[in-house]
Amino acid sequence: MADRNAYIERDRHGRERLVITTSPRRSSSHTRLSTRELLNAAEEREEVLIIRNEQLENQLAWSQAHERRGKEECTQLAARLQAQIDATRRLQDRLKEEKDKVTDLEERIRLMQRTSYEGYRQRYEELLVEVESLRAAVRQRDELIRVNEVRLSAKTQTIIELKGHLRSLGYRVVGE
Repeated sequence: MADRNAYIERDRHGRERLVITTSPRRSSSHTRLSTRELLNAAEEREEVLIIRNEQLENQLAWSQAHERRGKEECTQLAARLQAQIDATRRLQDRLKEEKDKVTDLEERIRLMQRTSYEGYRQRYEELLVEVESLRAAVRQRDELIRVNEVRLSAKTQTIIELKGHLRSLGYRVVGE
């Protein structure tokens, strides 16, 4: 048997050709392979290549199916992720609205407290002025009452003196 190898190769244009190589050392003891033997070897190699091609096609089909499933899962995950992102955005918007409401309410409470404090203070001052005016009025009234009591006691004294004088003159005085 000679050191010959036969194989099929493709050129750069995609065409196949049968390549037969021989070893550079030739000895006369090696017999040359006949064309029939070369053809059988090429057919066996072709069968091996066909089987390998089928295996590769099966692997490709499996890989493509697996890729499709992966793409579907990615699409589903992307949809779920987008839904979660949308939900998160809605919650963030709602949280911002609630924070704005809280801030507004705090401001309103602060204004109400300040207004209430100012209102109470103003009302207190008004009542204080009113109480002072009432006290002044009471003092004036007490002064008038005292003056009137002094006048009344002076008049009463005068009446008593007049009654005493009239009795001393012999008149009868009714009342005490």
